[in-house]
Parts: sequence; C-alpha cells; structure tokens
Amino acid sequence: MKPTRTNNFDLLRLLLAVLVVRCHAGLVGYPFRWTEDTYFMGGLSAVQCFFVISGYLIFRSWESKPVLSSFAEKRARRILPAYVFVVVLCTLGLSLLSTHGVADYFADSAVYRYLFSNLAFVGFLQNTLPGVFESNVDQYVNGPLWTIKIEVMFYISVPIIAYLAGKINRVTLFAVLYVGGVVWNLGFNYLGEHFQQRGYHRIAEQLPGQMAFFISGAAMHYYERFFTRHIKAAVIFSIGAVAGYFAYWPELFAMVYPMALAVLVIGFATRFAYLGNFGRFGDFSYGIYIYHYPIFQTLTALELPLRPATSFALGVTLSVIASVLSWHLLESRWLLKSSHYIKASHQANDPT
Repeated sequence: MKPTRTNNFDLLRLLLAVLVVRCHAGLVGYPFRWTEDTYFMGGLSAVQCFFVISGYLIFRSWESKPVLSSFAEKRARRILPAYVFVVVLCTLGLSLLSTHGVADYFADSAVYRYLFSNLAFVGFLQNTLPGVFESNVDQYVNGPLWTIKIEVMFYISVPIIAYLAGKINRVTLFAVLYVGGVVWNLGFNYLGEHFQQRGYHRIAEQLPGQMAFFISGAAMHYYERFFTRHIKAAVIFSIGAVAGYFAYWPELFAMVYPMALAVLVIGFATRFAYLGNFGRFGDFSYGIYIYHYPIFQTLTALELPLRPATSFALGVTLSVIASVLSWHLLESRWLLKSSHYIKASHQANDPT
C-alpha cells in the first residue's frame, strides 16, 4: 500500500512542538543556554510556523469540501477533546498542589474563572489557579493555550475569508490582511518598546498580529503552481529574508518575513525529499504542545532532588508519554474515518 500523502507535515509539526518545549523549558526553570529564545529559533517563531501550516492545510480542507457543518465538525473533533481534557485535568488535579488546601481551593472563584474562561478560549481572563505554582518562576498553568484561542479564531475566519474572496479579488484581499497583520505587529511592538509596557507586546502577538503568517500559508495553497514554477528563486530569496530578519534588522525585513517563512515551511513540507510517514503511529505533536507546560511546572513545584538536566529529561519523557496516551485513548477516537491519521495507521498495520 502506498503512503496516503507523501509530504513532511507530520514530521515538521513534531519538530516544531519540540522547539516550543525547548523554549518553554527555559521559562519555567531550566535556564540552559539552548533553552533560550535567542538560541537557534524562538518559541514564537515555531508557533508562527504552525500558523503557516494551518493556513495552508485548513484552506485546502475548506476548498475540498466547503460545507460549514462538515468543516466545523472536523476542526472540533481534532482540537477539542484533548484541549477540554487538559483544562479540566489541570483544574481538578492541581488542587493537590495548591497551598490553599483542597477545600479552600474549590471555594475560590478563581478556580471556576480559570475553568470556564479557558473552555471558552479566553484564558487570558484567568491563567493561574489559586495557590498553584506560587514559588515557580512563572505561575501560568498552561502558557501555550493562548495560541489555541488564535487557532480557533483562524478556523472561524476561513469561511469568511473564502466568502469575501468570492466577492472581491483574492490577491487584494490577501494583501490587505497580510499588510494589516504586519502593521499591527510592528505598531504594538513599537509602543511596547517606547513605553516599556509588556501589555503592548502581548497585544502584538494576538490574532491580527499573526494573520500575515496564516494568510501566507493560505497563499501558498492557492498559488502553489506559481510557487512551483519559481521555486529556486523563491527559496533563495526567502532564506535571505529570514536570515536577515533573525540576524540583522528585523524591522527592515518584517514586511516580507511571514511570506518568506511560509515559502520555507511549505517548501520543506511539500517539495523537499519525502522523509517518511511520521503520521503512521499518530499525531503526537498536539499532545506534546498542550501537555508539556503543566508537566514542567509540576516538576518544578515538587522540587524533586534531581539535577536540572535530569528533571528536564523527565519532563520531556512524561510529555511524550502523555501525548501518546492522549492520542490513543482520547484524540484518535474522535476523528472521522476519513482522517489522514486513521488512514496512515491502517497503512502501518497493512504491509501489503
């Protein structure tokens, strides 16, 4: 049986999840040089690669079957089961680590603000739990969940953007969304630097500031033939633009960076040599992404008598185990039979 899809998306998502884990480890108490955001590739850049991939694949999914109910069902089946599980599990399970005691913990309204705000994808309203992780470097229960909110909002935007693209020129629409996203990001980051207020940087990171990456992925889908015809020039230019953004003057390259990143990400996934069917055992990248932060936070709070490197290795191991169990016991059970991962697993079990 031939592979269902000969691309490197599964491998790429797994590598990006590992990069996010690496960077978050530095935030929660593992200050190795290689966990710093300035070393190799930052966590935010890895997340932006995820947004590029989403733009490419989600618009492709919509175009293959532009039916709102079907589109929403597929997105919900993939995102919600593990997301709801980790939010509920942290809300209940971390009561055992709270300095308030279990009874006082559940009597605190902050517990229910955390639960319901995160289930409603507005976790910024309450991202800590009472008495939990108070002695840690960071008190956030699950830092990466802010990106899931943006991802869900991108899903909602896809039918709207597709509808508008049918009414006005798609290139014009994409250009407006792209430039608007870059300007939003640059503007609020400038305000953050000028007024020395972290809040402006957080606003810069929200959906409008990430739209250029998502729409770049969409453009790579819609104009894939153009990209294929000019692949050498596009890749050379993109390597230069991304290198310039990271190494020299990010403000100068900011306007072309999202599209350049998309060229390299989608180019690696679809035009680079096929590196194997990494989805045949399941998609563990999502589980690693949403479970690793509370696991690392818990290990830090427990103050186990372990060397930092050993504790880090334990955190990574537990995150992988959690993601594998989550996939087989929860996530895969909610997928439709038409899912790529269901087909890939069948392929792995069928050597013919």
